[in-house]
Amino acid sequence: MSNSNTRTSSSSTNPPNTAPEQPAKAPAPAPGKDSGKDPVSSGTTPAKSPAAPESEAPKSTDPAPHGPTDLVRAAGESAPAARTDRVSERIAHPVPHRTVPEPGSVDEVLNSPEAPAAGESPLRHLTDKQAPAAKAADEQPERTVSGGFSGINNWLDSMPEPDWEALGDKIYAAPRTFKARWQQRRIERAKAAELKEQDRLLEVARAEAKAEAAKREAVRLAHQAKLEAAAHQAAEARIAAQAQAEARARAAEAARNKPMAPPPEVLPAFEMPEADQAPDAEVTIAGTGTPVAWVPAPQVDPEQLAALVASAKAAIDHQQATAEPVYVAPYALPEFEPNPAEEPTDLRRRIAGSSAALAAAVLSLTALDTLSSGRVESLGSNYSMLSLAPTAHLVWPVIFVWALLGAAYSWAPSQRSAVRQRVVGYPFALACVASGLWMLSALNDWQFPALVCAAASCWFLFTAVRGLNAKTARTRRERMLTDAPVSLMTGFSLVVLASTVTNLLASWGAGGGVGIWVATLLVPAAGYAAMSLSMTERGRIILAIGFGWGMFWILVPRVLGTSNSIWVAILAGMAGFVVLLATENRRYQIHHAEHRAARGKSTDFS
Repeated sequence: MSNSNTRTSSSSTNPPNTAPEQPAKAPAPAPGKDSGKDPVSSGTTPAKSPAAPESEAPKSTDPAPHGPTDLVRAAGESAPAARTDRVSERIAHPVPHRTVPEPGSVDEVLNSPEAPAAGESPLRHLTDKQAPAAKAADEQPERTVSGGFSGINNWLDSMPEPDWEALGDKIYAAPRTFKARWQQRRIERAKAAELKEQDRLLEVARAEAKAEAAKREAVRLAHQAKLEAAAHQAAEARIAAQAQAEARARAAEAARNKPMAPPPEVLPAFEMPEADQAPDAEVTIAGTGTPVAWVPAPQVDPEQLAALVASAKAAIDHQQATAEPVYVAPYALPEFEPNPAEEPTDLRRRIAGSSAALAAAVLSLTALDTLSSGRVESLGSNYSMLSLAPTAHLVWPVIFVWALLGAAYSWAPSQRSAVRQRVVGYPFALACVASGLWMLSALNDWQFPALVCAAASCWFLFTAVRGLNAKTARTRRERMLTDAPVSLMTGFSLVVLASTVTNLLASWGAGGGVGIWVATLLVPAAGYAAMSLSMTERGRIILAIGFGWGMFWILVPRVLGTSNSIWVAILAGMAGFVVLLATENRRYQIHHAEHRAARGKSTDFS
């Protein structure tokens, strides 16, 4: 402990000492104003001449040395002349430079191989005198610096220096190591998944084996039950045959013992024995007196009879509960009976329907340019809050040409007196006439007559759709040529009616806020009416398409036109989408239910 303290104080006060065998040298004077001063006055000691005798060496008047550096300096100053000669020779003949370690304590200086002999050293008495002092210093506790993070610092200093080369190798090999571990992890996961899949397959195989074993056991038990029932029936048959043989034997023996009698006559009346007579009493045939043996019916216990009746009722209830439910279609099924006889009214109906469809088709084709160009103010897309874009009226020729094809189909032999044609003929003809009058009124900007014609057309179309629902189409051709034009015209006429109402209000000056409120009420109302009609029968998707077409051309002007309203646009889009979605959902449900019923499966569709 004292050695470390002494070394620290010497290094902080004096420069590092040279080897012990070299004499202490004074630093050379700095050039300048200090070069002319007396060495004594400047505080420096001139270097000794190598040839100077030992007696001429100045004696030190300094007090006794107290530190290891002072002891080394004192030892150097008291070196003998022989050592001085040896130093001169070393200066004259220099040797290669070598690094001499700095002595750390007095013991290292005294025990050095180059140190002078013990008898020649003037430091021996000093060393002996200072031995007790050094021992006392060694016994003193080591002084440590307190305060701060000395504990943490000492712990950090005590940690060994890491092996940087090994650390660099690990960092360099980290990607390869990570990849290898990742591959190993993937392999382990694959093995775990494979084991899991094997376990699952094993469980499935076990379950299948158990099911197969149970099935075989059930088949075995059923076969065994059948065998037992057959054996029981055979035993009963054998017993019955034996009883019959014994009865025949007894009857034959009785016949041999009795005299031959004439065969009995079949008479309608018998004399029944009294209740108190024996079971083997004879019955006399009325009018002949021929006796016949009377065998009474077997008596049945009332409790057994009640048990049999209860079991029969339970069996009937169980059969009704397990029976597959009968599919009931949610619409009127087609009627395939022969058509009634043709009447004169059928010819008039066909002529009226064909004439109305032809006139409406010609009118729509003639006025198509004016309807779709928007030259009429009331037919513009920005006239009111529910004004249709002129492009929407391109559907009128499609409707009436399709209606003309349906009118031509009504002249077919299978349709001349068909009940469906009688139901739909006149209402659809009147609807075509009302729609033609609406086009004429709209082209002439007559708003109120246009409203009346649109309302009348919707009413006639509603009547026609209701008649078609009562008499469902029998073939696909009837559905496409009779139902389809009626449905398409109904869906689009509902939109035209709502648009005509707002056009009339706009012509009366009730636009702006009133128009928006009326539009927000008319759009849901028209959507509800269209959905109610499109979800009839198997789902009239053509009606939903016609309604969606009209709502789309109401939505576009409300978004891009000058008379725009985001709320009306949202309502129109939602109304068209909901009607299409609901109709298609009904068609899917009915189709699915009919397929399940055809395969003999249960269905709860109603």
